[in-house]
Amino acid sequence: MAVTRRAVPIVIALVTVLSFGAYAEDSLRFLAVNYSPQLLQALNDWIIPRFEERYGVEVELQNATWEDRVDRFVVQTVGGVAPDVVVTGYYSAYEEGAAGLLLPLDPFLDSWQYRDMIPEPIWQSQGWDGYIYAMPMEVDVRGIVYSKAVFEQAGLDSSRTPQSWEELLAWVGRLTVTTPDQQSVTQRGIWYDTHAQNLFWLMMQAGVPPVDLATLESNFDTPEALAAAEMLLDLHTTSQASLPGPRAVDVLYGKTAMSWFHPGWFNRTLAEMEDPAAMAREVGIFPPQRSPEDAPVAIGFINGLAITRSSPNPELAWKLIEFLTSEEVIQELYRITGWVSPRMDIIPELMYWPGVDMFYGLVPHIQTVVVPPPRNQAQGQLDQMVKAMAQNRIPPLTVTTNAHTLWTRLLNEWQATWQ
Repeated sequence: MAVTRRAVPIVIALVTVLSFGAYAEDSLRFLAVNYSPQLLQALNDWIIPRFEERYGVEVELQNATWEDRVDRFVVQTVGGVAPDVVVTGYYSAYEEGAAGLLLPLDPFLDSWQYRDMIPEPIWQSQGWDGYIYAMPMEVDVRGIVYSKAVFEQAGLDSSRTPQSWEELLAWVGRLTVTTPDQQSVTQRGIWYDTHAQNLFWLMMQAGVPPVDLATLESNFDTPEALAAAEMLLDLHTTSQASLPGPRAVDVLYGKTAMSWFHPGWFNRTLAEMEDPAAMAREVGIFPPQRSPEDAPVAIGFINGLAITRSSPNPELAWKLIEFLTSEEVIQELYRITGWVSPRMDIIPELMYWPGVDMFYGLVPHIQTVVVPPPRNQAQGQLDQMVKAMAQNRIPPLTVTTNAHTLWTRLLNEWQATWQ
């Protein structure tokens, strides 16, 4: 049975009473999150001043951390000084949008000229219950980076990647080398952290997301979830992940054959190399798949920009978002940040760091995840279960059974806040 999601939380009543009238009509508040000093400097030096001059408005820029973002957003909203524009996380559409804290962008997007340049799966990640709540800006898409040299030294074709879980495990076993006393690893077949997000990724490869979005029910009780947990343990065991030795970054030194990476991590790692461009040419990337018949999957966590429902100037707030995504700003923004853009039409102009083209190649395979609030319980407790599995303290079936119980409770509690 499909679920109708219409949330009317208490905070909206407070917003209605407290927020309006707290602003000057010619001002905007912009709550950024985790912006780098270089990006903040560009915003303060020319991006925001140019916008202010063009539209006759003053913009107050704040920069929060991801840790205090939600608290600042909610406290400012209840206090009557909510931001007009806020940076969103991958969870914002279904948490804050569904809670009525964000304004649907659909009326603005209907006439936005670049709407069709962003793939539909990315738009879907920014929406909830038929509405789009955020403009996607940063695509944190993840794939498996591999060392061409390690593949070739083992007699494998570096232009071909594993086409199934069985083949991936076979290659990991073949490419993992331990010392004679088996106390450490000299070459690791894969670095694939044993945590909740990588379990989500494997579930998607198996064909089920952690949450069935049609019914808002947990999928951890499915055979696919159990297969994903077993595969996560198999990767941990076959790669001898509990032994000291090469880790993720060592894929760039030919000591790790494969490792999961996201764009920011890969870019920062390359930046420490003497010749980043040469190092980038020594690796490839692929989205893993359960079988040749199943779709490859690149898990994605997408951040964006949203207009708060309490903003008295939504049209002007949209103008700021539109300006930040305009041709005169967007290329400089991505040059500074190194982000992967959701817009496919400007990829050739955004090759600002070695290897970024590999991550753009993953975008067509992107799938995103819904984690029920509070995320520190849903994901944090699952992290603990998965780590216990890796330490052979509990089996995969216990992980999926306990996860299903936990997520079912959290999903029910979440839905109970809706009307």
